[in-house]
Amino acid sequence: MTCHNCRTQCRKYGTRGGLQRYQCCQCRKVYTEPHERLFENMYTRVDDGLMALRLLLEGNSVRATERLTGLHRDTILDLLVLAGQKSERLMSSKVQNVPATDVQCDELWGYVFKKESHKFPFEAHDY
Repeated sequence: MTCHNCRTQCRKYGTRGGLQRYQCCQCRKVYTEPHERLFENMYTRVDDGLMALRLLLEGNSVRATERLTGLHRDTILDLLVLAGQKSERLMSSKVQNVPATDVQCDELWGYVFKKESHKFPFEAHDY
């Protein structure tokens, strides 16, 4: 690691909170290695956040996930939005120029023009 002020090489200077610390040999400033946060600006523990996302993937409701993990429902929804944004970025960077010839939609319902009950007698289908 290099010093932010002097741009010289730093030496190891112990640990704090599980992260390596460094001290500049010239100006004597102390730095901690950069934090890696999986959930960006959230202070949620990684284990709790991953468990909440797993529970949501298994089909649990937000409130059930809240009871099981102890996280607040707004935090769970923020985790869900963040996971969606990250997966969208990943998909847009990896999947490009894929031609789609056939598209299958399960349980897609739509009404064209009129429902069956609102049709005039001459428009009704005879079965």
